Amino acid sequence: MIFYLLPTAFSNTPQEFNASIYFPLLILFPLSITYAILRYRLLDVDRLLANVLTYILTTGVALMVFYGLVTALSLVIRQTIRPDNPLLVALYLLALVLGLTPCGGLFSVSLTGSSTVPGRLPPRVERSFE
Repeated sequence: MIFYLLPTAFSNTPQEFNASIYFPLLILFPLSITYAILRYRLLDVDRLLANVLTYILTTGVALMVFYGLVTALSLVIRQTIRPDNPLLVALYLLALVLGLTPCGGLFSVSLTGSSTVPGRLPPRVERSFE
């Protein structure tokens, strides 16, 4: 960018901005930072990715349960039910509380290999605060 800004600042005519020259150079800095983080494990990326996958799987299960509930109720009463029906939303929230809370823990255990629930401190850290 300096090679573009300096001639433009000291001349009366604006220089043509050639993006094919300047933009590839702008990518080098973020790539080098990314390489350093992954190479030297500067962030706890493994745990972050496990938590992201846990939330994605839990959200997917929640959506499948919701649309499964809409379809099942529509088939049982032989009438189309809209997804914004208050009774349906209440049944769905009940299904979330009763069924999906354990699923989040199961996904977390299967992805991380430990029984740490996302958003909570590991047991050894919790004990150190007591």
